[in-house]
This record gives sequence, C-alpha cells and structure tokens, in this order.
Amino acid sequence: MAPFVPDDLLLQIFLRLPPQPSCLLRASLVCKRWRSLVADPRFLRHLRVPLLGVFLNNPPARPCFVPASGDPPDCVPVSRFHRPPLLSWLICASCRGLLLFCDNAARFLVWDPLTNAEHSVPAPPVRDSDGHAYHYRFGAVLLRGDDVTDTSFRVTVAFVQAGVAVAAVYSSDTGAWSEAYHVVTAQASGSIISWVETPGAAAGDAVYWLLGDERLLSLELHGGGDGPRALVVVEPRNAWRVHGRNAKLMRTTPGGGELGLAAVTGAALRLWALEEASGGGGAVSWTLRRTVLLDALLPGARMLRCPDRFGEVRSLALALDDDDRELMTPPCARIVGVDEDGAVVFLRRMDGLFMLALEETPLVKQISESYYIMHKKFDAVYPFTGFFL
Repeated sequence: MAPFVPDDLLLQIFLRLPPQPSCLLRASLVCKRWRSLVADPRFLRHLRVPLLGVFLNNPPARPCFVPASGDPPDCVPVSRFHRPPLLSWLICASCRGLLLFCDNAARFLVWDPLTNAEHSVPAPPVRDSDGHAYHYRFGAVLLRGDDVTDTSFRVTVAFVQAGVAVAAVYSSDTGAWSEAYHVVTAQASGSIISWVETPGAAAGDAVYWLLGDERLLSLELHGGGDGPRALVVVEPRNAWRVHGRNAKLMRTTPGGGELGLAAVTGAALRLWALEEASGGGGAVSWTLRRTVLLDALLPGARMLRCPDRFGEVRSLALALDDDDRELMTPPCARIVGVDEDGAVVFLRRMDGLFMLALEETPLVKQISESYYIMHKKFDAVYPFTGFFL
C-alpha cells in the first residue's frame, strides 16, 4: 500500500502546479479526496485565478467568447459557458469571473458565465439639472474582492452631460445605489471617450475614467466601504498626444494602488504610471515606466498599421514630449484591453487578435485569426478569469 500523504503536504504540491487551467482540473480527477482539496475555497484564494479568454460584443448577436489558448486541454470550449442572457445588451466591464451588461437606459446585469447566476441592477437614481435621467454616455467599472469565495460586488458608474459629471456606486450587499456625487468638468456631453469601448480602471481606493482631453475623472471610494467619498477631476501636469486615442487605463501591478496607462504608438507599447509630481502640493504627472518594442513580437510591426476605426485621426492628449513624433505615428496595433491585474495586454490588428504578457521577457500569443477579426467590429475585449474545475 502506498504511504498516506497528509493533506497539508498535498496542498503545498498543488500550490506549485503550473498555472495552466488544465492542471488543477487534472488533479481534481485523480480521486474524490484530491478534488475536495483543490476545490476548497480556502485553497483557491491562495492561487492566481487563470485567464481563460476574453468576451467581446457582437451586435446584433449575443457577445462571443475567444479562448486564451487554442490548444487542448487548456482551451476552454465555448460550450462550457451558458449563453449570455440578454440579446440586445452589451458588455461594459468584467472583473474576476463576472461580466457587467448594460443597455442604453443605464440598466445593468451582473452575470457569471460559469454558473449562470444573474443579478439585476436597476438604473441609478441620478438626474440632470432638468430632472431627466442620464442615458447612453456613461462609463461603468465592476469591482470585486480578491477572495474568490466572496460573491459580493460593486458597480461604479459615471455620467457626463452639459459640463457636469455625476457618479454613484451600487453594492450587492445592500441592494441599493449610493447618493450621487457631482463635479463640474467644463466640457460638453460625452467627454468620457466612450461609454463601452474604453472601460475605466480601479486602482487603490478609486475608480478612474479618461475624459476627452488630458484629464481624468476619479471616483474616490471609502476603503472597505460601499459608498463614494468624492468625485474629482484629475489634471496631470504633463500632457501629450497619442494617435487615434489608442490607450487604455490599467492597474500597474497586481493589487497595486497606482493607476497606469498603456498605449500603442508606432511600433511600441508604452506603459505609464500616474505619480505624485515633483514639488508636491498634490499635483500628479504621468511617468513613463516601460517601453516594449513590438518589432520582434508582432510580424511586420513597422509596416502594418492599424487604421482608425472611424476613418479619421483623433488624438488623446497624454504625451510628455511634444517633439516625440513617434507618439503621433499610426500604431501597428490597436490596444483593445488590459487584464484586471495589468499583466496582459490585448492587441487587435488586421491579421488577428493577440495577447501580450508583460513579463520580464514579453511574450505574444495569437488567440484569434484574421478572418474572425475582420468580421467583428470592436474596440474592446473583456478578460475573463476563473478556475476550470
């Protein structure tokens, strides 16, 4: 008879398994005892939840799923997920295994594709100066804790209309929206770049959205609380321009409190962090942290440019040096998403959808071919993570 291996020792072995989704699945199939160990929420909270793939909007049909791996057994089949519940609604955010859907009346639905669990979220009780409800132009961010056993979530939403921004937070624990917070933006309606295709990002105890110029809209949250603390407009000291607004907000490090920004300019991916500016006084500025050259990672990066979706040159003011012409060079790829921990960037080109892992040595993997991409019009993907057990 083989010697008995204590549970504690088995758990230490399981913690050292490779990060591929199939590894835990294979361990769970050995016997009932092993399955009970790897499926225990107390064990899972010590693991980094693997990236299974991305969802993307596919109007007028339902959203579709693209696996992060095309090779079995790590390729999660589309049949593993339930069908998206609503045909006419769009995905506007994702977070730790949950998707946030919205319609043009700012009603929301949080959905778990693996369990098919749904949670309806009513439209926030916010009104403009004339007493009318806000529609269409809004940004939303879905928040969920790191503990995979905690099913609670929060939805943060911000509207911009007639030069005024208004934001509120919904908590699944209370089943209600917080009071609304307002701030003057001095911009016209729609100054958030896009209500769906340019999602905001959470960093520290705040949620951020890009406005239509060099500024940011920041909704500060109570640490561990449900409601907002303040809504402010953040104006970094330095401003530059990125061709075609080809940028996404992100979190700089897993669990980190710094806000980052990723942009593809020419044949390079540039990563910035929002830091306190020299001289103090509460001022902030963008600091270039890293430049990833895409020449060796994407075939033909110097030659193959990504045309602007709307057929025009639009600029997002986010540059340090106006003399840096590379920033205004048409990009070799369009950045369409960043995972919630800021570790993976998704790039769309005419020849496919690519996943760029921001490791010490960056790795690129094509996850969808050109035929599929050319027939799908999208500017955002929504990363989906989960344990495939």
